[in-house]
Amino acid sequence: MKTSDFSGAQAGQREPAAEAAVAAVTSVLRPASVAIVGASADPRSFGGFVLANLERFGYAGAIHLVSRSSAEINGRTCVKTVDELPAGIDLAVLAIPEAGVLDAVRSLAAKGTRAAVLFASGYAETGDAGRERQDQLAAAARDAGMALLGPNCMGFTNFEGNVPVTFEAVQPYPCGGRRVSAWWRRAGRWPRTCATPSSGAGCR
Repeated sequence: MKTSDFSGAQAGQREPAAEAAVAAVTSVLRPASVAIVGASADPRSFGGFVLANLERFGYAGAIHLVSRSSAEINGRTCVKTVDELPAGIDLAVLAIPEAGVLDAVRSLAAKGTRAAVLFASGYAETGDAGRERQDQLAAAARDAGMALLGPNCMGFTNFEGNVPVTFEAVQPYPCGGRRVSAWWRRAGRWPRTCATPSSGAGCR
């Protein structure tokens, strides 16, 4: 095989992987549907903050709620388990304790969920046992082709797309046509914002 042929074959192999990566990021930043696993009528809970943020921003996609304790929240019907969710949801927000996360991710994968955001702590930051749990979680997501943001993160906000997926109370921000997203790092509550190069701004 010629070198040029080999290079062309490599490029052909990279294209599907690149397309999958773009699709995964799109499912996170611009989801057509969001499921909150661990939704709660308590506005001070993680799930309560996420739902309030989505409603405050006027998120235009479908919102699905999974709650063991509520049949309805803010006029929205809840289901009891992930298994009752529709198939093919773009983004799941896991607002549940670490003990239930792995089973939830596996159930979401079985439903064809494309991406998930995970708030729970108790993973690699706690030592070897936590690292093993994190590896299991990563393997489950990877095997299902599911993008995973977390664990132990505070989520993100896509201001331009009206997608606030965080347990911080956030307000809509007029972007003026710029594409602006923000995420919150684990140590402290300092927001980090990133605008795309086309907006003439960078990360700060």
